Amino acid sequence: MGKGKLLKLQLEDMVKEAPPDDDVQLYLESLDREVNAETWEEFQEIDLGGSFAGVSLYRMASDSGHGDLYRMMYQVLSGETHGEWGSLMSLDLDRCRNPLHGGHRMGAFDLARSPISLNALQMAADLVEGTVVEVFNALGVDPSPAFSKFHDAPT
Repeated sequence: MGKGKLLKLQLEDMVKEAPPDDDVQLYLESLDREVNAETWEEFQEIDLGGSFAGVSLYRMASDSGHGDLYRMMYQVLSGETHGEWGSLMSLDLDRCRNPLHGGHRMGAFDLARSPISLNALQMAADLVEGTVVEVFNALGVDPSPAFSKFHDAPT
């Protein structure tokens, strides 16, 4: 909610400098309805901290005994998902070979050099199953039949 409020405030600042066209005005009115739908914006905090609980995801993982999983899997995969520079350089970009171009980077588009294998799919399924089963069992629902195709699949 706070991110929506921030977007609305930033858009309001932009339109103060120049009168908005009809589309921008409609968007601003839509944002106003959306931001104020649950709680008046005056009572909403803008928190860009990255966690709804006010605690970092690493801290939550460490406190629950999953710090290694966070460091070795989540942090790396999050960087790839969000297109962080290290991930882009290692998986998606090559240096231009033309010496007159100053070594700029360009898209590699080479799936063969990707370190990702089908084993990653099984690991992801196992991680999801480990959490989903616990949650659904606590609610009195057995979700294990939904995961049977991952266990029955040939390797």
